[in-house]
Amino acid sequence: MHSVLFEIPGFEIGGTAVGPFPIHAYGTMLALAFIAAFIGLWRLVARTKLMPPDHSIDVVLIMLLSGVVGARLLYVLLNLGDYFGESPTPAIEALYIWKGGLAFHGGVIGAMIGGLFCARRMRISYGALADHIAPVLALGYAITKMGCFLNGCCHGHPAEGLAWACQFPVYPGNLNELTPPSHPAQIYDMLLNLAAMGILLWLFLRRRRWNGQVFLWWLVLYSITRIVTDWFRYYAEVPAWSTAEAVPGMADLPIINAVTQAQLGSLAAVVAAATALIACRRCTFGDRVDLRAVPAFTLGTVPVMAFFFYWLWREGHGSVAGTIIYAVGVVLGAAGYPAIARRFPFSKQEALRGTPQGPGQYWDDDADYVPPPEEYDEPDAEADDKAEPSAEHEPESAEGDEDGTDRIP
Repeated sequence: MHSVLFEIPGFEIGGTAVGPFPIHAYGTMLALAFIAAFIGLWRLVARTKLMPPDHSIDVVLIMLLSGVVGARLLYVLLNLGDYFGESPTPAIEALYIWKGGLAFHGGVIGAMIGGLFCARRMRISYGALADHIAPVLALGYAITKMGCFLNGCCHGHPAEGLAWACQFPVYPGNLNELTPPSHPAQIYDMLLNLAAMGILLWLFLRRRRWNGQVFLWWLVLYSITRIVTDWFRYYAEVPAWSTAEAVPGMADLPIINAVTQAQLGSLAAVVAAATALIACRRCTFGDRVDLRAVPAFTLGTVPVMAFFFYWLWREGHGSVAGTIIYAVGVVLGAAGYPAIARRFPFSKQEALRGTPQGPGQYWDDDADYVPPPEEYDEPDAEADDKAEPSAEHEPESAEGDEDGTDRIP
């Protein structure tokens, strides 16, 4: 393993030694993932005219920062006792991101919030932006797993006799103590996510029918990869209530050995995303898809999560607070979101931008924006299919756009 790729030699200033400066593998791969995400998003939005390509760097930066904050926040919430309990660890260390401790699912939630901010600020569909980001997200994640492999973390459990087994440092960066030959789970994860990226690109370019469709498929594909790779991952001493911890009563099972909380959460995501895909199967780019997708996704989590909470209570690990919080979340997602979302309508022009049916020009930051009078009321896909655009609602072509390519079909 090569947790440090190389070192930049140090130097002296006034008799004081400065450096050397180690270049770490994981940080390098994270930077490469950021660059790949930026280039990928740039090329996709240049193709679809969702937004000016130079906005890509802003979107990627905002989503990266909000993702890191979300990932750290969820990790700290899952391990409050280590920072704010009787542990000698000072509470200020909850801010020490460079010491490790990021929860990927929290990162996804944080990045989604950052993406929502970007979408509303640029007056584009959030689902359309998420569809553009999904393939590059899979690519960036695959690149970071190569950083995990070089760093020696996130490796698999011992696999004596496996032809491609590798030895990893027991403590990342320390090559004096190595594991037995083990599964290179990071490589499995990387290959699965590269395959997911190929599928998502194909869906984006060939099969996209409504905003948010490709992103929901990313949730399905990523969750499947997490379920698979978790059965190869080696979790030694994990923090209490970490998502890597085996579900009580589901350890030492035959064949799969254990079921982790992350696997159950990923299974819930698969069922929920599939439910949303089915609920929106007749939608088009001109529909207010979120009024269907969000409630369907929320209700879709219920079967798996209900089993999870039932199992925890059966094993004596149930939490009244956790059960109530989840129940409130279901109510808010299924009933509260539509009620709130209808108070923030957006025009069909915003929904169609970045789609095959959308305007042929980029949205102009400096232009005076007057939204068309038509707004969404209900997510009635069948009615939208039959409806013909009204002449009085047809927006005028942009200045200099003599062929009317900026009109809504």
